[in-house]
Amino acid sequence: MTDATNVQIAFTPALDLALDQFFAGVGFGFNPAQMRRSIRRDALRLNAKSDAELSRLGISRADIPAYVLRHRLPAHAPVLRRRA
Repeated sequence: MTDATNVQIAFTPALDLALDQFFAGVGFGFNPAQMRRSIRRDALRLNAKSDAELSRLGISRADIPAYVLRHRLPAHAPVLRRRA
């Protein structure tokens, strides 16, 4: 008898790509690698939420990079659309 266990590992290349694209859009003048490391935990936490949970925060999944960097790069902060 074999014991087959289904193990799923989730990687977040889409989130990493979104962070890279956000930094490329902002431009240079800072160290994006260092900043990326410092915000990655918050970005992963938000990325794990459902679309409905993100909507309650007033953001979409595409807004995550700008949202986690809103205090460091306020000119690029998303406009929050809070819903009840």
